[in-house]
Amino acid sequence: MYECPNCNANLKFDIKTQMLLCDRCDTKMDPYAFQKEQDAEEQTIQEGDYEITVFTCPQCGGQLVSDDTTAATFCSFCGSSTILQSRVSNLRRPRYIIPFQKTKEDCRDIYRKMMKHAWYAPGQMREEAHISRMRSIYMPYWVYTAAKYGRARQSASQYVRNVNYDVTMYSWLQGHVKAECKWLAFDASSSFSDRLSNAIAPFVWLDIKRFTPSYLSGFYADVDDVPPELYESDVSDIMQYELYKRFAKEPIFEKYTLGDMSDDLRPNEIYKELALFPVWFLTYRDKDRVSYVVINGQTGKAAGDIPVDVNRYFMGSVLLALPLFGLLSLAGNLQPAVMLVTAGVLAGICAFFSVKQQKQLRAKEDYKDDKGSGRYLDIGVRRERKPGKFAVPAVPLTVGDVLAVTWKSAIGILAAILIMVCQPALAFYYYAAAAAILMLMGWDVMEIIGRHNLLASRPLPQFERRGGEEDGR
Repeated sequence: MYECPNCNANLKFDIKTQMLLCDRCDTKMDPYAFQKEQDAEEQTIQEGDYEITVFTCPQCGGQLVSDDTTAATFCSFCGSSTILQSRVSNLRRPRYIIPFQKTKEDCRDIYRKMMKHAWYAPGQMREEAHISRMRSIYMPYWVYTAAKYGRARQSASQYVRNVNYDVTMYSWLQGHVKAECKWLAFDASSSFSDRLSNAIAPFVWLDIKRFTPSYLSGFYADVDDVPPELYESDVSDIMQYELYKRFAKEPIFEKYTLGDMSDDLRPNEIYKELALFPVWFLTYRDKDRVSYVVINGQTGKAAGDIPVDVNRYFMGSVLLALPLFGLLSLAGNLQPAVMLVTAGVLAGICAFFSVKQQKQLRAKEDYKDDKGSGRYLDIGVRRERKPGKFAVPAVPLTVGDVLAVTWKSAIGILAAILIMVCQPALAFYYYAAAAAILMLMGWDVMEIIGRHNLLASRPLPQFERRGGEEDGR
């Protein structure tokens, strides 16, 4: 705990003033003017062949609940903010930090606006009691600078048209390169989804500060557990792509068409530093899975995985469908053949989304959508990444995989085709086939919602926190 020099109360970093603030006497202090060598008391206990590190709250002496990646937390007994000093010292000490700019109330308003468009989200996600559980966490990021100095060449071609012949000439374009790509950031936590991390990017580098532990007082913070070498190939790809675009824009090279990107455009050196960036988290738990909404604590940019409540979805669908069918019936446009074709088209749309979701689920199961996850590191998968953009690699599906998720839609489409080819005289057959297709489609939609909810959640635990409440100013 950072103690106020005037009243010994808890000093916490205040977002509005960007100063350390005493919550009792309103004393304000510059984070760089307040230095503390030790906060939580640390003790190593030998248990047989194992060593256990125990952190003790400096305020009440209670044992702190933390995991291996926790750098700042709250005491479960007295609620005091405390920093685990050994986790942010020596080799694991960040060089930079971007302090929180958005308060808890700011993020509540951002979240409420976000949920206005989430019509089918579970009702609990809109409750004030749920919104109040929002947590502020400093997340670790690797920040890279890529440099390219020296000569580089790039393959190119030039098309020349003459009266008698057309010629394509191939050549190498050469130039002296002196370039740097700075502030390329990748999250360094295996618990933080790469997709969500990229969704709330970028952070504004003008607000970056030299790290001091005082900024962590009053917040949760995690330390890195992803090796910096993991993202070096991505950094190299980004610089290669940027230099390739620069070559294409050079006036002297405008008459050429560039070939495939040359390895000569890759950086000579890659430098890396550790930084902490501000992120607000809100979790929604459903049984043994949890969904996340994250908000950039500096810019306020929000992203999240919103599950669908089945009851809300079907209630909304019925309320929308009944007036629509009523209007069509009154207008006399609900012809048997039209209804059947419409049902077949809708079944085809369901099949398309089913296959797309199955590919996404397969990528998620193989951890190809999260390069920094612990499982990804274990299995050594390499994600193909388009430079400058986040992309999940295509996952091939077998015929069995496709049929497993599209057989209901396939039966509906075949039924529609069969009726249209046979053209029975009675309208009953058209209506009966359309009704059967719609029932199959309803079944399919239920499975699509189930797959969506799997994609929108992750197994427990990740950012489930225990301990005191921070006030989230």
